[in-house]
Amino acid sequence: MLGGSDPRNIHRDLLEAQCPDEESKAKLITAIRERATGAFKVGDMPSARVLYGKSIQLKQDATIYSNLALVCLRLSELDEALKNADNALKMDGTMLKAHHRKILALHRLERFEEAMTAYKAVENPNEELNKLRDDINRDAEKKKIQQEKLRAEAQDMTKARPVPQPTRVPLAPVQSEKTDVKPTPENKGENTQEPSSFKGYKINAQGQKTSYFHTDLSEEAKAMLPDMRPQAIQVDENSPKKERKNDNPFLPRSSWNENTFETKDCTKYAKDEVKQFFPLNFDLMGGQVSVEITLEKTTGELTVSASRGKIKVLDMLNYEFNWQVIADNAEATGNYKFENATDGDYDVVSTTKNCDPKLRSFVSSDVSKEGKSVQMRIIEELHKITKHFIARAES
Repeated sequence: MLGGSDPRNIHRDLLEAQCPDEESKAKLITAIRERATGAFKVGDMPSARVLYGKSIQLKQDATIYSNLALVCLRLSELDEALKNADNALKMDGTMLKAHHRKILALHRLERFEEAMTAYKAVENPNEELNKLRDDINRDAEKKKIQQEKLRAEAQDMTKARPVPQPTRVPLAPVQSEKTDVKPTPENKGENTQEPSSFKGYKINAQGQKTSYFHTDLSEEAKAMLPDMRPQAIQVDENSPKKERKNDNPFLPRSSWNENTFETKDCTKYAKDEVKQFFPLNFDLMGGQVSVEITLEKTTGELTVSASRGKIKVLDMLNYEFNWQVIADNAEATGNYKFENATDGDYDVVSTTKNCDPKLRSFVSSDVSKEGKSVQMRIIEELHKITKHFIARAES
């Protein structure tokens, strides 16, 4: 929790706001969802949980239930995550994100059979779901092996075994010898019961008192050791300089060391680079429907960081698109808002501007609905863009 404060106090202005009419209620829901998304992006999961919960109180929505399930997963509240994912699927059984979060919650609860049953209920699972299925099978097999091993050990413990008898080894009696040393003026006041060599000190060749285990190095040994003092770096002006890849904006611009950096803001470059991927044109339904996606605006940021030789790209870019659907001399237009929810996940808001009655059914089922063909095609392109940035950073 940020600052150690109760999120109900931090967001009291929204949580205790009154809604006298439907218009003010709709505005409040929008404000709560935007703040919840912002809290999620900065990692304030307790605030996100409270805000999404308030949004559901005002209006039940499958997307918000799914988002709340993700927040609960981040907070390790697995039972609550499972409950919210189920609520999302009751409202929209085709939502892939809700399916993924339900299966992930069951996986972490080690309810592997239920997780596989939930996976088999998904129509057309995507790559992430298939990877999660493989993880579930691997962990289920691992747990099965561990249980079999414990069962075998438990059965083995029930067998009667001969009790080993202790081996007795006769010990010779210890005889102590005392060395009688008569005190002299030289050793007067010293412990005369033990030799001086046992006191842990000795006199070295220079006549200095030092530790008994200290080893003096000879001059020959000292000459073999390298000079450990800091050395000035001599630069050969005639040697060929390493060519800098000026075409890669991800590389650092350090004159001290060209191959090290910590964090670099590449947002401006990224926003320009994204433009080459759009407009996006594709056909659906065997070529009967043509779709064009044009980029309206890019916001957010993209940073590249390097730590211990590893490069990481943090893509937090948000997108706004205009879409156009044409089929059988009919046209529909609208726009999308893709809010980056991290980990390659996006919250999508679709708005229809104009729609011919002939295309109303198609727009409702394949354009506006989350997880369907048009939105998934755009998300595939956005993942391709992220991979492009990663490749550029590592080149």
